[in-house]
Amino acid sequence: MHSVDRPKIAKRLNDQRPENFDKLNVLLQINIDNEATKSGVLVNEIDEVISHFENFQNISLRGFMCIPNPANVQISFTKMAEILKKYPNLDTLSMGMSNDLELAIENGATFVRIGTDVFGKRLK
Repeated sequence: MHSVDRPKIAKRLNDQRPENFDKLNVLLQINIDNEATKSGVLVNEIDEVISHFENFQNISLRGFMCIPNPANVQISFTKMAEILKKYPNLDTLSMGMSNDLELAIENGATFVRIGTDVFGKRLK
């Protein structure tokens, strides 16, 4: 499980996770550019959504993930780095893909998605 985009999904994962399993590590997907076509928590909802994780025994919030608008990559990566700094107990920032991984890493990404570099472009 890479990310969850709303408390309902996190609760379901928590409730369905067997208690004898290790905690499931998840990232909270942030809709950093407030795009209607993308899922994720809006920046002004982060604190409220994180508060739900305090009640979960079987999943652990490790950090955040985002897929920025290609026109705003630098701004979005900078915003995400600032957001993560507000939560010192979180340690993971997933942002950046094959085409912008260097910029993502420069801005603090600890997890990048490089499927295109590994597998090639998707067939249409």
